Amino acid sequence: MTRLMITTFLLFFTALALADTDLTAVQMACLNNEAASGKYGGVYAGGQQSILFAQELETDWTNWKNLMPGVAILTKELADVGTKLLFTPVPTRVLVSPNLLNSDIKKEADFQLDYPQNQYKQLQSSGKAAGVNIVDLLSSIRSNKSGIGVDKNFFQYDIHWTPTGAQVAAQTIAQIYDRNSHKLMYFDAKIGQYKFPLLDQIFPLRQACNISGNSSIANMFATFQPDDLIITSSNLETLEMSDGKYWRWLVGPISNFYIYSRTARAADVQVRYISPVDNQSLKLVLNGNIVYLNPKVSKDTSIGAVVNLKLKKGSNTLSFNYGLWNRRFGKKVFSEDDRKLALRFDTLKFTAQKSGVTDFISEKPYPQMSSGDLLGDFTPPVVLAGSSYSVPELNFDGFLRTALGKDVLNESVYAGGAFTAMRDYLSSVNFQSGKPEVLIWEAPMVNPLGNNPADIRELQGMVNGPCIESKALVWKPGTIGPDATVNLPLVSDQVTYLYVKLNGATSQKIQVDELTGGNLTTRYTIDHGDRSQNRTQFWLRLPPGKATSFNISIPPQAGAPTTQADIAICKSL
Repeated sequence: MTRLMITTFLLFFTALALADTDLTAVQMACLNNEAASGKYGGVYAGGQQSILFAQELETDWTNWKNLMPGVAILTKELADVGTKLLFTPVPTRVLVSPNLLNSDIKKEADFQLDYPQNQYKQLQSSGKAAGVNIVDLLSSIRSNKSGIGVDKNFFQYDIHWTPTGAQVAAQTIAQIYDRNSHKLMYFDAKIGQYKFPLLDQIFPLRQACNISGNSSIANMFATFQPDDLIITSSNLETLEMSDGKYWRWLVGPISNFYIYSRTARAADVQVRYISPVDNQSLKLVLNGNIVYLNPKVSKDTSIGAVVNLKLKKGSNTLSFNYGLWNRRFGKKVFSEDDRKLALRFDTLKFTAQKSGVTDFISEKPYPQMSSGDLLGDFTPPVVLAGSSYSVPELNFDGFLRTALGKDVLNESVYAGGAFTAMRDYLSSVNFQSGKPEVLIWEAPMVNPLGNNPADIRELQGMVNGPCIESKALVWKPGTIGPDATVNLPLVSDQVTYLYVKLNGATSQKIQVDELTGGNLTTRYTIDHGDRSQNRTQFWLRLPPGKATSFNISIPPQAGAPTTQADIAICKSL
């Protein structure tokens, strides 16, 4: 018997798409007036009632273009171990949608669009000329739907793309990805709504405008690998239990069940429910057609029914509609509880031909898929290493699954900038034990890139994995710290890499001084940042040159203690 798969949240991951705003016209006007006042550094009133941020207007194009030769080396080194790197810079909102610029604000009026557009073109051309598989998202996202709001590319008060923008990006990547191998089938489905909060950067504006809580209504999406029948839901409370009995509250004004069926079939839903108030009503609507109606539900009366459902092939929506719910119109109806409780269900059970029974009132947790369940002991063909643009809530990884027809492992790091996720993934056991076919490096152009050459050179070194003593050209364990340095001779005129493993302590940073004839020529600070999980292993690619030795230490500003470390130089692959 094929299994009936259910979840009250998601399979794979959930996404958010701005559908409308909870803010009143007065609150929206207040936000934009406050942003236009100039009292809040780095926050500006944009066009279409948007709020823009300084980092969207201050892309450091020189550092981005200077990064390309290093990405080209990383591309080649990954190719040597069987992985294709797709470098995917994400353009900013104002670059994609110039109509968000407000000419009344000097910072935005001074933003000359021709310059960043030309710089972006140069970045693309210089990357391709250097051998980088660089993805051009600007053209595809801009040609889709410019602006903000419903089904647009970007959020109104947020730097990030919506799932609409993320989906276009995934489809763009799919167009340049070789998909000759076996494809899996995935599909994307809306599964409900969510409240989306404003960014931290505009909390002071929220306070000034008396805005509390969440500010935007968002649609929820999920990406599935279809089974015979899949049911997801929205506006269901968690399972409750007392004296061995289980129940679940459904929430007003509407609770939805989203049913995907690979074939047209008959099904039914068995319900038993109790209303805490008189004059309640319950209406079930399947794909726009009323299939059950109880116009008058009496208080504290247990009512049971079996409702027949004719499911069509593909996506179906079954809606539970209520006449009353707690906190309707913001007022208490029957409880001091803040939840919008409508009906208590003691039975809520779906039965479908050839698919068995799915019980939403069960003492057992509902089966949910996680990355671990799906991956098993093999590496997915595609890995996504990105920033907050790639976090599960935006479903970029889910859209990639659908567009590519392949499983995707999401190793992205929220607020990690361009390098954190790549650094954590390439240094992980996941990468070292099984190389993916494709590695998608999503890098947000809204974040300062910085000009630390150690960032890209560490990624290059990481491809080789840890340097073990039996393979080391130089192996010199020692003590390093703010006042303790280990000197390491360079003994090869070939491409090598430095490897440092801290034993007994952790540090966000280490310092590497390159010496020629005893004189300092270059100082590298390998900085893993606040978000990285890796605090014990550091790499640095060492191209052949004039350097004769290296001093390894922990810089004082790292705040780390003196510790023992394995320090080595190995030959690159």
